[in-house]
Amino acid sequence: MMPNIRTKNIYEAIMHRQRMAEAKKQCDQVENKKFFQDSDVRARQEKRWTSESSFNNSMMAYLLPDKEAVLNNLEARKSKLRSLLQKEADFYEISDSEASDAVESKTVVYDSHKSNEHQRDIALQRKTDELRQFEREVFNEELEEIEKEILKQQRLLQGLETERRKTDEARLQRRFEKVTLRQHSTALIRRSRQVQTEITADLAYIDSLLALVGEEQENERGEGLRSRLITVKEMLKEELRHEERRENDMDGMLASEAAELAKKREQEWRCLEDARIRLLTDVLSMCRDRVDARLKALKQIKLERVGRLEALKRGVTTTELQRKPSPPKEHINGESCINLAETDGADRRSSHAEAVFEETLRKEAEKLNVSMDEIKKVAAEMGYDKAPFTGNRHKTQLW
Repeated sequence: MMPNIRTKNIYEAIMHRQRMAEAKKQCDQVENKKFFQDSDVRARQEKRWTSESSFNNSMMAYLLPDKEAVLNNLEARKSKLRSLLQKEADFYEISDSEASDAVESKTVVYDSHKSNEHQRDIALQRKTDELRQFEREVFNEELEEIEKEILKQQRLLQGLETERRKTDEARLQRRFEKVTLRQHSTALIRRSRQVQTEITADLAYIDSLLALVGEEQENERGEGLRSRLITVKEMLKEELRHEERRENDMDGMLASEAAELAKKREQEWRCLEDARIRLLTDVLSMCRDRVDARLKALKQIKLERVGRLEALKRGVTTTELQRKPSPPKEHINGESCINLAETDGADRRSSHAEAVFEETLRKEAEKLNVSMDEIKKVAAEMGYDKAPFTGNRHKTQLW
C-alpha cells in the first residue's frame, strides 16, 4: 500500500527533527572539545608562570642590572624578616600564656559554679525529704483517732448532761409531795431509801465521768479533774453510809417524833441534794471545758502543721527555681572555656599579624616609591592580600 500525502509529511517532519538533534549534538561536542582545549592551554601556561623556574628567571632578570645592590637589599630584608618572625614567636608565647591563664580562671569559675549547684541539689533533697516526712506526720491516722475520741467523749458528755437534767427535774417534783401524820414514819423510811438510790445514781454518774476523763496529770494548783472526781466520789460514799445508819434508827420511832424528824430531815435532804447538784454541775462543767480545750488544741495543731507544710512547699519550689540552669549565653562548661580562650588567642594573633603585614607593605611602598593602594592591588592580584600568619600558624621558609 502506498503512503498518502499526510503520512509522508509526518515522516519528513520526524526525519527533519532527528537531523536537527544530531546536528545540535555534534555542535555541542565541538564546543566542549574547544572549551577543554582552551582550559588545558590556560592551565599549562599558569603552571609554567607560577613554577619555580619562572620565578628564578624573573629574579635573575631583576638581579642582572645591579646584582650587588640587590643582594644587599635581600640580605637586609632577610634580617628584618627574621626579627619580625622572632617578634611574632614572642607574641605567640605571650598569647598562649594569657590563653592558659584565661582557661584556668574560667575553669575555677566553672568549678565554683558546679560546687554551688551541688550544694543546691543537697539542700533541695533535704527539703524534699523534710516535706515528705512532714506530710506523713500531717496526714497520719494518729490525729484522726484523737479527734474521733474527743468527739466521742463530747457526745457521751452531752448524753450525761441530758440524763442529769432529767434526773434533777424529777427530784424537784418529788419535793412537793404531801404526807399525812400517820404516814410520816413510813415516808421517812421511803424517803431515806429514795435518797440512797439518788446517791447511788450519782456515784454511777461519777464513775461514768471518771471513765470518760481517764488518766490525767494534775495542774499547778494540784486540782486535777480526776482527783476532784475521786474526792466527790468519796464524799458521796460517806453520805450514803450515813443515810443507811439513819434508816436503821427509824424503826422504833413514834408518829409525833417521826413528823418532827421528817420536817428536819427533809430540810437536810434538800440542802444535801442542792449541794450534790451544784457539785456535780461543777464537775460536769469541768469535763466539758476539758473536752472543748482538747478539741481546740487539736484544731490549732492541725492549723500549725498545715502552715508548716505550706512553708516547706514554698521552700522546695524556691530551691527548684534556683537550681534551674542559667541561659545558654551565660552557661559555661570546661570545653566552652577552652574554645573561648583559643578563639580569643587566635583573634589577638590574627590582629597582630595583620598589623605587621600592613607595616611591611607600607615600608615596601616607601622603598619602591609607590603608593599603598598600588601595593595592595598587586598583592590582591597575586593572592597575598591577607597576612600570611592569620589563623593557624605555619613554619616560614627563609630564602
